[in-house]
Amino acid sequence: MIKNHVVRNNFGLAIAGTRITIYDIMDYLKQEWPQHLIQDWLNLSKPQISEAFEYINNNYEQIQKEYENVLENNEKIEQYWRKRTKKSRFPENLSLQKEMLKKELILRKLKKCHA
Repeated sequence: MIKNHVVRNNFGLAIAGTRITIYDIMDYLKQEWPQHLIQDWLNLSKPQISEAFEYINNNYEQIQKEYENVLENNEKIEQYWRKRTKKSRFPENLSLQKEMLKKELILRKLKKCHA
């Protein structure tokens, strides 16, 4: 039997023909999901999930290192976007809120004057 369900692509180690990575499966394994639930959740065939588990078991140390790198990289990306979002959006929203409050106060004063 030819095994070719686990391939390396631009996402890393993945299930052939999908965007599901071995690192996705590792996430569920770390949360102690059983094999059949991972298979159902990710909509994988029995041969796909079996080969993925076999690959993980046979290459655990290598995959664990790659998985840690993926997690570290994802954390860096998340931090980058959090900083960028705070820098670019928060001050604008804050100044917009201040302007809206000023207008609201002015409108209240005008209503009191005309009442």
